[in-house]
Amino acid sequence: MKITFDAGALKSAVKLLDKTNKSKTNPYVRIRSTKEGVILGTSDMVCTTEVFLGGDVEGGSADFQVDRDIFTGLVKMAKGSEISLEKKEKNLVFKSGKYTAKITFTLETVKYFEIKPEGVKITLPLEDVLKGLNKVAYSASFDATNAQLGGIVWSFDEKGIKFVGADGFRMAYASIDNPAKEERFTFMAPIFSVETFKALAKDIDEELILYYNGKSVILETDSFTMAMRLSNTEIYDFRSILGMFGDECKSLTSRKELIDVFNFVNVISKNSLEGERPARLSIDSNGFAVNVSGETGVSDNKVDSEVKGSFKPDNVGFYPSNILDVLKRAEGEEVVIEFLDSSTPMIIYEPTEGVIEWKAYIMPVQMRGGK
Repeated sequence: MKITFDAGALKSAVKLLDKTNKSKTNPYVRIRSTKEGVILGTSDMVCTTEVFLGGDVEGGSADFQVDRDIFTGLVKMAKGSEISLEKKEKNLVFKSGKYTAKITFTLETVKYFEIKPEGVKITLPLEDVLKGLNKVAYSASFDATNAQLGGIVWSFDEKGIKFVGADGFRMAYASIDNPAKEERFTFMAPIFSVETFKALAKDIDEELILYYNGKSVILETDSFTMAMRLSNTEIYDFRSILGMFGDECKSLTSRKELIDVFNFVNVISKNSLEGERPARLSIDSNGFAVNVSGETGVSDNKVDSEVKGSFKPDNVGFYPSNILDVLKRAEGEEVVIEFLDSSTPMIIYEPTEGVIEWKAYIMPVQMRGGK
């Protein structure tokens, strides 16, 4: 068996695979042939990514695995216009130009989570999906022990597609159009799989085909195909939070000014000996007062803002890093900040038309001591 690749195409495929999760339990690249060409894939039993290549296969079909780091390393270092793999006894002879190497292979693929496009099929604009995910992915829990919060909810109904992330301190949602309005289903995709998808799809101008079968979701573009095993944990009641309105206090504020002030107080907040210190936030008719104090320093600051409503939060605590995470996902010059009362989330969203519908919810933090 011998496979001959175009070197440029193989290098591009390897560059994509480098963005996928590097599994320690299955540290291989799977190489298999089809009638149309050759497929390279990696899998960690939760997420599988495959890249289709051309390539000439001689002497029978191929389906084997090679060490990921060795294979990708050799491809990156290869010279010449072609790269070939030829099976000889228990080794594969890797050849490019005048350079050769023998690498071992295995026919064992039981740890490989298979990609099977089946179930509901929807074609989506990839750019909009990425924008929606980028608006919320930061808010999911990256603690692998918290399965219920360790993912992004995708909820499809006639009103659109909602992406929701939460980690207990904050929650964010974004909504895009649903081309298949009659399809209604909800699933949670693991956050690390979502981050892998975002990395693979970045800068790709293609359509996205989504397959959903209840246990897994397949995301397919012309450049790659990805399968994500879905979490079987119960999805939290995000709809009750989305229905919350905080317009008892409503402020239209410069996003840049807010970023500047919270970046400033965050220097003291994040360098506290006891861990991140919350900033105290107070609002009156003239705007915001933001201060932080701790054993490493004190900072008092003001931000002018247009404030409406009879309720004015006084000395409510928030972690500056949580607010900065939200503000950096906004796109316009201004943001709207709303409060219902001192014990419910701060709600931040954009008033700008032409951007994805998006809101972020940040829970207040219990403050110690007085004002």
